[in-house]
Amino acid sequence: MAVQWPRPRPGAEQKRASLAPPGPLPEHREDVQPLGEALQARVADVLDLTAARTGHLGLDTALQSRAAAISKTSTIALAGWLAGEDPEVARKASKEIWQFYGELAAQHAASLNQVIIHCLCWRDAVAEVLRESAVQLTAPADALSQALHMLQLGLELGFVEMSKSF
Repeated sequence: MAVQWPRPRPGAEQKRASLAPPGPLPEHREDVQPLGEALQARVADVLDLTAARTGHLGLDTALQSRAAAISKTSTIALAGWLAGEDPEVARKASKEIWQFYGELAAQHAASLNQVIIHCLCWRDAVAEVLRESAVQLTAPADALSQALHMLQLGLELGFVEMSKSF
């Protein structure tokens, strides 16, 4: 049986959700730069938090090591972007990272579920470090908001990139 979508009432304006990627980020705020620098200094913390959050996934030792290496590269790329480095450098690194994640799932080295959960745990670890850093640096709320938005945007674009492996 096909799904029946409710029809709009007569005369109601029909709106479609845009599937296009979000528009460009607002101009890079200078006060995001210290958060990027703090994230660069705390890569090990991100890796520890990610490992603690993903321990239940049951990845073998070799896969855990590969996932940690990817998390490190991802964190460094994001930190550079937040710190004001050329976004194209982060974009290139990100594309390679997400292709690797996609290949892991496509080749069944890890399930797609494990890969996605790992990515979400990494995102949460980065967000935790950014929030802690914002408090320590007394960063403006808008700077933290933009940094978290950039993190989420990178993750979402990464998921799209990863899907290309299937």
